[in-house]
Amino acid sequence: MKIANRVPLFAQIFMALWMGLLALFTYVFYRDGGFPGQEPFAVSLLFVFWVFGLGGCGWAFSQPLITVVVDSKGVTIFRRHLWWVEARRASVQEVAVSDVIETTDSEGDPYFKCTIALQGDGPLVFVEAHDRQRVESRRLELITSLNI
Repeated sequence: MKIANRVPLFAQIFMALWMGLLALFTYVFYRDGGFPGQEPFAVSLLFVFWVFGLGGCGWAFSQPLITVVVDSKGVTIFRRHLWWVEARRASVQEVAVSDVIETTDSEGDPYFKCTIALQGDGPLVFVEAHDRQRVESRRLELITSLNI
């Protein structure tokens, strides 16, 4: 059984597109000589977009994509970062699955997630969504495959 949390991929794709368009706009801006009469303001604004863009990239690409694989040999958790993949293998006895955690998103709407932790490791979110039923069903699917 395999469960993958690819929610961070949305932010990573968004930031890649953002930076690509920002690089294109910066190229066109300097190629055409900027905006006549607005040079200091336009350059400052462009600088602010680059600062927030790089900060956003730092945040987005620091969020790993989590994949949990359960097989007859135990549990393997993959953390996929931009440049590397970490894999951690453990027996079923070393795994702890949390209850459904209820939080809110940035707009105040209910948001649900569930974490998995291996001994000696911190919790990792393996499923998250606005739909509680989806999170509960994925949690139950994992617990059933682990025979906990």
